[in-house]
Amino acid sequence: MTISAHSVVNAAGGSNTVVTLPGGRVAVFGAVVTGACSVSISNSDKIVLMGTVTSNQFMGVGSDSQAVPFSIQLDDCNSNVSESVGVSFSGIANEEDLQVLAINGGADAAQGIGLALFDADNQLLAVNANPIEYASLSKGINTLSFFAKYRLVEQFLRPGVANATADFTLVYQ
Repeated sequence: MTISAHSVVNAAGGSNTVVTLPGGRVAVFGAVVTGACSVSISNSDKIVLMGTVTSNQFMGVGSDSQAVPFSIQLDDCNSNVSESVGVSFSGIANEEDLQVLAINGGADAAQGIGLALFDADNQLLAVNANPIEYASLSKGINTLSFFAKYRLVEQFLRPGVANATADFTLVYQ
């Protein structure tokens, strides 16, 4: 990058002086990718409110609580770039059931449960796995629907805060 300083003096016997000084460097970082859609800004950090769940919703190890729906909105989709998209969720898996997310730790954290994620057809989406299904994309806005459920993973359930975190990745075909 070059910075030019110009000085003009219009006094009698004035002068015009141009001084060029080294200015430094500008680094630009980024990437250009082939993606058919962009994730809606309101969906990039999605919060799913599970509410309060009572232990009597669970009928034994492997049973789930009521489903809580959530969605991910994709904007500016172009089906000429990719015809379909799959979603995979990654995070810390529960030690007792590796297909579900672990509940975040802490002194007041619930124990004996994990968080299971499901697609719109109520099919379990195992954490840290490749997408199992791909949704067809149409031009413009596309909404991908999911469900979250707590899953009992141990006989003993200790009540408490039951938060979990996952990252999602879009896989285009």
